[in-house]
Amino acid sequence: MVWKIEQICSYFIEEDADAIQSIPLSLHRPKDRLIWMETPSGKFTVKSEYQLAFEENRGGGKVDCSNPSARKKSMEGSMENAPTPKSQAFCLEGS
Repeated sequence: MVWKIEQICSYFIEEDADAIQSIPLSLHRPKDRLIWMETPSGKFTVKSEYQLAFEENRGGGKVDCSNPSARKKSMEGSMENAPTPKSQAFCLEGS
C-alpha cells in the first residue's frame, strides 16, 4: 500500500502533505473510520462544533485546524475576553 501523493498534494498545503506522507501505512489495511478530535469519544456533536466556532471567533478566526498548538495559543490569548456570567449561562443552557 502506498500514499496517493498527487491526490494528497492537491488537497493539502505542502507542510501538511509532507506530514501526512510521513505516516507509515499499515500492512493489515484496517477499515477507515471517521473521528472528531474535539470530543473525547471521537464522535461529532453540534455542541462541540459550536464551541470550536465560538473559540475561533473569539481568537479572531485565525485558528488553523491542522495545527493544534496554534489552536491552543489562540484559546489562551482569548481568555482576556472571557465571557460574562450571563453568556456562560446561555452557552450551558443551550447545550
